[in-house]
This record gives sequence, C-alpha cells and structure tokens, in this order.
Amino acid sequence: MRDPFPVRADGTRFDEPLKNYLGAMGRAGQSWDYYDLDWKAQFQQRWRLAVQRQITTDMVVETGYTSSHSKTNINRQLNTLPQQYWATGTVRDPARETLMNANVTNRRR
Repeated sequence: MRDPFPVRADGTRFDEPLKNYLGAMGRAGQSWDYYDLDWKAQFQQRWRLAVQRQITTDMVVETGYTSSHSKTNINRQLNTLPQQYWATGTVRDPARETLMNANVTNRRR
C-alpha cells in the first residue's frame, strides 16, 4: 500500500478523536466500581532486626529478620454475580443453567 490513509468520499483521511464529546456516556459499556466512603489512608510499615558477630578477622556471621505490614484500600466491583447463582461443584447443574438462560418479562412502570 502506498497510502495507508486514502482520501474518503467526503474528502477526509482521519477520524477525529471524541475527546470529551461523549460526556457521561464515555464510560458506557465499562464496569462500574467505587471506593468505600469510609476511606482510610493507606500505609506500609517495614522493620528489620539483625545481629552480627565477627568470628575471625576476615569472617562475619549475621542473622536477621525482615518484615512488613501494609494496609490498602480495595475497590469493590458492582457487576458481580450474586452467590445464589454461582455454579458450585464439579458437575453441570441443568436446573441452574435453565434458570440463568430463562427469558424474563420486561415490565414498564
């Protein structure tokens, strides 16, 4: 191909980016999540305790303990399937499959 962006019938070559034209619909089709309103700051603590001993003029032995503790905020998915519909076990459950594949009526208010 000589020209990877050929001229279209309307005289343009490229699609214009949408930028913010979609507004609130920009997230349409994506999963929604949220952070807990009782938000607490994240933190991490690290510590190390060690003891060294010189055995000879050119030999040192060290033993130590290193540890850390973290607290982070975790976002929760709102699009999860309720536990009552989970397929548990190692065999197929035809009753549960029938329930999940059944049509429902669309009620208007």
